[in-house]
Amino acid sequence: MPASTSRIIANTAGFGACCAAALVLAAASLSANRERTCTLQESLGASMCVQPVAGSAEELDSLRARISRNPGDSNAYAALALADHSPQRDALLATASQLAPRDPNVLLQRAASAFQRHDWPAAVAPLVELAGGRDVSLAAQSLAYLVGIGQGALLEPYLVPGSEWLPRLLTQLRASGAPLSTALPITIRASQLGVIGEDAVRAYMRDLKAAGAWADAYSLWLSLHGRSLPILFNGSFDEQFETEGFDWEVNAKVPARRAGVLVVRRRAEDRGGVLDLKFTGRTIEVPIVKQYLFIGPGRYRLRGEYAARQFRFEEGLSWAVHCTKGTAGMSQPLLDTLGEWHPFDFEFRVGPECGLVASLQLEPANGAAAALGARGSVTFDNFTLEKLAR
Repeated sequence: MPASTSRIIANTAGFGACCAAALVLAAASLSANRERTCTLQESLGASMCVQPVAGSAEELDSLRARISRNPGDSNAYAALALADHSPQRDALLATASQLAPRDPNVLLQRAASAFQRHDWPAAVAPLVELAGGRDVSLAAQSLAYLVGIGQGALLEPYLVPGSEWLPRLLTQLRASGAPLSTALPITIRASQLGVIGEDAVRAYMRDLKAAGAWADAYSLWLSLHGRSLPILFNGSFDEQFETEGFDWEVNAKVPARRAGVLVVRRRAEDRGGVLDLKFTGRTIEVPIVKQYLFIGPGRYRLRGEYAARQFRFEEGLSWAVHCTKGTAGMSQPLLDTLGEWHPFDFEFRVGPECGLVASLQLEPANGAAAALGARGSVTFDNFTLEKLAR
């Protein structure tokens, strides 16, 4: 078994053990809270005061007496289910669930009991209620564990409009160190049903990219668009850029007032959308613009058009395709055109060693010149990327 797989299994198992133990401890803490209430003689909890030692025969008798006096006392049923370790415990908890199905203490005990039995279907409903309706982080952690062990399909019936538990599950999954990809199927389904916002989907896609799960990130990207896509997305620059995915990304490491180049997508009267760059003379942040390409091995040709006006920059700009292990290809330097539109193109080869993703990015043809800055403007339009015959 690969070491990475062993680590994933160990992380997931450890996370699950923590969730199970935490649920049981949280349920057990209800007894301690009752004792504190009795000690302080808090008015709202006075009727719940049980002086006998927790779990003792005296406490059990006292709770049964309360139920005899008031058969609808859900708190007493919940407390008795916690204290009673006999075979009657499940029946007591079932009664409490019928009397107060949304009581957080009852929900917590139901989830803890199901986790102890490894009865995952029985655990889902109370956990969803606690994580979504009450924002209980422990419940979201437990749901993340269920997704991590391959039980995500059990959660799909609870993907309904207005539900809030899935974004909280994703937050807990990030914090746990468990594999992010385990939540991909349920996140795609939630996106298709419209029960999770695009901001949450994009944040998850960003995390997948950062974790190197490129195939999963691209699957999520496709789910947002619901169709097959060209290798180069938005090559005409006609659409607003979509962040965190596989669209154009603009370098925004420094505030606009101190940037070496200002990049905007704008409308041009005779061309539609264009990518417009204005150089300010300050140091240029590299890359200026980039797009991640989900691309396979082979030969490719990139074509485009550009116009440069009063552009002063030593050795000009180049479009380059980078893999994780080097540069696959680079265009000839793009220099001033006196404002006229000129075509450009270049071929490049992506090898198997490149992996699933390459990065197309605009940068100075001479990297050392970035520190000197540039002046003028450059505009790009009508990009296409095609795969060539071998």
